[in-house]
Amino acid sequence: MTVTVAVTVTVAVTVAVSDKMIKSCRLTKSTLSPLLGQMAGMVAGGEVWELIVKPWKDTRSLAANRKMWACLGDIAKQVQWPVNGHIKLISADDWKDILSASLRQEGRIAQGIDGGFVMLGQRTSKMKAQEMCDLIEVIYAFGASRDVKWSESIPPEYEEFARHAT
Repeated sequence: MTVTVAVTVTVAVTVAVSDKMIKSCRLTKSTLSPLLGQMAGMVAGGEVWELIVKPWKDTRSLAANRKMWACLGDIAKQVQWPVNGHIKLISADDWKDILSASLRQEGRIAQGIDGGFVMLGQRTSKMKAQEMCDLIEVIYAFGASRDVKWSESIPPEYEEFARHAT
């Protein structure tokens, strides 16, 4: 039997047995033949397997994560914000929660264990690449509107935004 497969997009492939995922990988032209060989060996024993194929969505890169934290650190050192009725500097973690919540234009608030409220942001570790880009753009726009001096170089389009924001 001959199987012909044309792959034009990158997809994620998950192989599962009895609702337990055992292998998940990125399927590209270069990984297709080895994966088909592995799958042939798996089904040769007569066991039934489930194969799930879905579009691959890249998650944020480590470089984007480093950029985000560098920018958040710059904001944390330079921008004061109202917290509990007082204007003060807050941590990069606090800024991540504030700015990531602004991405979806929604605020989620949970009741604290001992009273009070906790604002819930998004988990950046679970963000897709485009979401992380959007967050970094929000961070740059916010920092530019508050004259933040960046410790890393900033793309020219954000400097232009800063001139028009004032």
